[in-house]
Amino acid sequence: MGIVINKSLQITLGNLLQHLDITVKDELIAATPVLTGGPVGPEQGFVIHSPLKKNDDQRDIIITASKEILREIGQGKGPSSFIITLGYSGWEGGQLEKEIHRNDWLIAPFNEDILFSTPIVKRWQAAAKTIGVDINNLSDQIGHA
Repeated sequence: MGIVINKSLQITLGNLLQHLDITVKDELIAATPVLTGGPVGPEQGFVIHSPLKKNDDQRDIIITASKEILREIGQGKGPSSFIITLGYSGWEGGQLEKEIHRNDWLIAPFNEDILFSTPIVKRWQAAAKTIGVDINNLSDQIGHA
């Protein structure tokens, strides 16, 4: 299972929370874009967020489908950093491993700044840059030399 983090939907968090009968107190929170997490289960929502109470040595993130965390976010009492997605990506057993072996994927280490602070449309370029890849230098042409 994977969750796309760089493609916005045409709805905001305010729209989503209103649909769930959750009040939003902050206009900035209401204006937060909701992302498409992938093509599978588009009715399933996920909240990817920083811990509510963070220790100095803790660098974990949390992925949940809890409606309670949405209530806390709407009240301004939620995590300091979060993204909201609808849907996810999925693979059959062994499919992702084969795609990685074929070099269909660039694998980059987790970077909290890219996830929560980088503009949505620049996240994939920023992630590629962490492993020394300039997306602008990739070709969409396939061939043999």
